[in-house]
Amino acid sequence: MKSQSPQVSIIISVFGQLEYTKKCLEKLENTLNGKISYEVLIIDDASKDSTKEFLLKLSNPYRVFFNETNRGFAKNNNFAAKEANGEFLCF
Repeated sequence: MKSQSPQVSIIISVFGQLEYTKKCLEKLENTLNGKISYEVLIIDDASKDSTKEFLLKLSNPYRVFFNETNRGFAKNNNFAAKEANGEFLCF
């Protein structure tokens, strides 16, 4: 039997702005939890605030990747799209 992949892969590129990231993730959970199968891929683009420490504490459905240098929005999205398991991508 094939293991079930998430229906949607949500891709989020972050650079600092921890409070916005927290609010975004909270809204996703409140909106989607129990309604669809999803994963959230978060790419930290070398944040200089406490974003990395926060992201390290996340678990399923979150998958977190860290850049050592700032690579930019487009490269982050391309990378995450290759890593995604969902049938649909949401940027």
